[in-house]
Amino acid sequence: MQVHEITLMGKSFKIRSDQDPAYLAKVASYVDEKIEGITGGQKNIPPQNALLLTVLNVADELFQARQAHDSLREDIRTQSKQLLSQMGHGA
Repeated sequence: MQVHEITLMGKSFKIRSDQDPAYLAKVASYVDEKIEGITGGQKNIPPQNALLLTVLNVADELFQARQAHDSLREDIRTQSKQLLSQMGHGA
């Protein structure tokens, strides 16, 4: 594993990862943007609070994406069964 440096909230952090450095920079930038969106650029919000609210926000996005993915998979499954049935192959 390589050591990479990322920046969050204006502070540098060293992390170990086998991921591509450009990918890690993109992820860090995304998280930093989320933090900025939560804090609105206010510096008086304790970092722990900003990070906790950001984690909750990103977790919400993850859960919504999973739900959309599951719904899409179910739609595809249903449509596939209908197409097979229409083709006379049954489901």
